[in-house]
Amino acid sequence: MVKMQFIKTIFIILVTGLVINACDPEVEVLDETTFGYTYTPLELGKFWIYKTDSIYFSKEIVVTIDSVSVEIMEEVVDTFRNANNELVFSLDQYLRKDSSASWELVGNSFVTSSKSKLIKSEFGLDFIKLVYPVAKNKSWNGNVYIGSRQLITFQGEPFELFSYWNNNSYYYVDIKPKEMISSGSFENVLSVEEADYTDEIIKIKSNSKYADHIGLVYHEAWFLKRGFANPNTPYDPKAERGVIIRQYLIQHN
Repeated sequence: MVKMQFIKTIFIILVTGLVINACDPEVEVLDETTFGYTYTPLELGKFWIYKTDSIYFSKEIVVTIDSVSVEIMEEVVDTFRNANNELVFSLDQYLRKDSSASWELVGNSFVTSSKSKLIKSEFGLDFIKLVYPVAKNKSWNGNVYIGSRQLITFQGEPFELFSYWNNNSYYYVDIKPKEMISSGSFENVLSVEEADYTDEIIKIKSNSKYADHIGLVYHEAWFLKRGFANPNTPYDPKAERGVIIRQYLIQHN
């Protein structure tokens, strides 16, 4: 059950920009260390372990709430070049109930790295998770490769998640010199809002945080539905279907 819930709800990771000297016909020589590439350090053998807490809402006659807590690991296991000669990293994804259990391979994803963007591909969906160079308030269409009518199912309920994104839904909210997250303190933390939509029935929210030279340190996603209710009441206690997911980095190399 836990494995199936993980497979249904895993959405995770990533960039665009050329800078030209406007006053000189020569291309400016740039210091690429300032572009933000180090927010997603990728190389063979690197791994990240996350504590992942999920709350599932389902309704037959009454609403049932099911909480699941697991650990998820992503490990870079291979690299290759695609047809555009871009470097692609292959990541294996593992699941275990807690630190006393053995890891079980449950999935695979691909991260395509280029000078302008970083794309994470999972289950046939390509997400532009980050664009370069990184700058506060910069926005982009992170789901440009995904059809707006693409259906995702949680607890038997279909969601048209991507119909609620506009062309510039993703944006860099802030870069903090230091931030406390549940799993510890991190320096130079980049906050990315990926979605934030709420009406009387639907709530879709997604955001991620990346620490410099570490990678993804926090991810939160809300995909919820409910019947008509007072919009002034808190949303999540009224949810009838969907899921809330929170991931915290607890170990990396």
